[in-house]
Amino acid sequence: MGFDNKTKVLTLILAAAAALPVMTAEAATSIKLKSKEFSKVVPTHAMSVRADSWYNLGMGYLGWTHHSNWGFVKLQKGKPVTIEVTTKVPGFHPAVSVWYRVGKTTTNQSVQYMSDHMYSQFKDIYEADAKDTDTSGNVTKLGKFQMNFIANGFDRDGMDDMLPVHFDQSMLNRLQDGVAGKVTLTFIPKDTGIYQFAVGGINPDIDKGIDTAKFHEVETTVKFP
Repeated sequence: MGFDNKTKVLTLILAAAAALPVMTAEAATSIKLKSKEFSKVVPTHAMSVRADSWYNLGMGYLGWTHHSNWGFVKLQKGKPVTIEVTTKVPGFHPAVSVWYRVGKTTTNQSVQYMSDHMYSQFKDIYEADAKDTDTSGNVTKLGKFQMNFIANGFDRDGMDDMLPVHFDQSMLNRLQDGVAGKVTLTFIPKDTGIYQFAVGGINPDIDKGIDTAKFHEVETTVKFP
């Protein structure tokens, strides 16, 4: 009887595991309260993020959507743009990833959503038929959800000489300008449209007393040509 029960439990676990990708593949999550619009009129916003939100070891080395903050901005192709993130918190290393939003995103609705509770810092994001179901069971249909990766970068200044091996991925762009607590990422948009970016932190200096369980303030500025 005990064997039969264990077999039934194992069968249920395997069935749930098999169903999980199907259930989550088209699930979206709201970032409305964590999303800021940038423009030439309002180029700077204060953001509140966790020190390991952009590259979280407990999330499979991915970014944590709700521990990061998000910005979106309309850009013209062919003109260089710079995103600068700074903080005064000792031991905090800011980081940023940028994507191009494919499709009609000028209504600002779809930029209020991410495809999951986690994100890759350097990959395209695509869902054929994304939907968000809130806690009340209401469903928001977003349709095709596509974000093409553009660029990323993180503040390498002030870290130990050897970055731990789990952070050592070729698609993570180490940026050094001699100033710890600041990252400056410049890119040239290949298309005119909406660009969305995640702001967070990576590899915080625990020996400096930084609390990874708290949100810390960073200042984010988009510098237009």
